[in-house]
Amino acid sequence: MRKKRPEEARPNGRNFVYLDPRSGAVQQVERGLSAPRGTRVFNTLYPLHVGAIAGTPTRGLQAGVGVAPPALPATGFVMWKKRSKRKSARPHPAAGAHPDPPRHPLRQPRPLTQTIRIIIITK
Repeated sequence: MRKKRPEEARPNGRNFVYLDPRSGAVQQVERGLSAPRGTRVFNTLYPLHVGAIAGTPTRGLQAGVGVAPPALPATGFVMWKKRSKRKSARPHPAAGAHPDPPRHPLRQPRPLTQTIRIIIITK
């Protein structure tokens, strides 16, 4: 059970009281400031977990981060579907034709003889 002491600023407190479930007797009391290091780290991160730091902007950020992982496969599927529709809309090359799309008119490949001359001159 979490317990808040009057001098603590956090709404839920950092102290834990462990009770026996049958009798209700106190088994252990763990004070927040004298607790083991792991418990103190947990107590420091707890307000971030519940969205108590910076109020509404932090809660909005947490909601966005929480929605992002499930949204990634959905947006990926939509992008894949659009790309596959674009590819299927392209006309298929005729039998024996080269399957590459035509090149841009300004980027025609150089003739082989011109390429050989350039290599010989630069060496």
